Amino acid sequence: CMIELTTFSLLLFPSLPKPPDNGPPPLPSSSLPEGYYEEAVPLGPGKAPEYITSSKDSF
Repeated sequence: CMIELTTFSLLLFPSLPKPPDNGPPPLPSSSLPEGYYEEAVPLGPGKAPEYITSSKDSF
């Protein structure tokens, strides 16, 4: 029964069943966030000032 359900799900959502089954892919994200977050931090502040300047210019 379980195998049949899995096959049915695969046929219906081939991309959906794969992510959940492959726990490792999503988990690796945990390790990436560190480097990604660091990069995001500099981008965030850099963009914030720009946006503020744009607002001031508009006003």
